[in-house]
Amino acid sequence: MAATASWARRFRWEPGWPSADKYKGGGGVTLTYFGDGAANQGQVYESFNMAELWKLPVVYIIENNQYAMGTSVERSSAETAVL
Repeated sequence: MAATASWARRFRWEPGWPSADKYKGGGGVTLTYFGDGAANQGQVYESFNMAELWKLPVVYIIENNQYAMGTSVERSSAETAVL
């Protein structure tokens, strides 16, 4: 799994892991963790959509630490309740 300073950047790669596992018949499930700051990025929703379209074995887990790269969630998002 790749790690970058901005976690949202890696979301364009996220469907690759469960896709490869599904293709190989591995039967595994990929767990993907991301923060509330990444939830405001378009790549996240593209990844969600791709995973659903391809019925990929992936679980997305959000960690809401109230900050995105040093900016509070109140200053960076219209909705502060991240579910």
